[in-house]
Amino acid sequence: MSVFVIQNTSGLFLNKESQWAACETGNEMFFSPHRDVALNQLLEVNTHDVFLRAKVVERPTDARGRPLIDTTGLTREILSTDIENGSAEDNSDIKKVSAA
Repeated sequence: MSVFVIQNTSGLFLNKESQWAACETGNEMFFSPHRDVALNQLLEVNTHDVFLRAKVVERPTDARGRPLIDTTGLTREILSTDIENGSAEDNSDIKKVSAA
């Protein structure tokens, strides 16, 4: 089985609070088994940020039906890019979500 998630060009995923996050698990991530529901959510998020570049991505699921996401090195890549650009202090739009 697969589900649909929303991913931006930075590799971050939309979470259930409509914020971009580097999610390690599918617990907090927005996902839907229906592509049209995910597309509607993408349009809703896009109304708040007209310059947003994101896409609906199909992902396989685990035994509980949550999306499997490979985020190995995602946070390190984002932080290293921020350091190179001199904006390492301003990560207010990035929220790291981990399993509790």
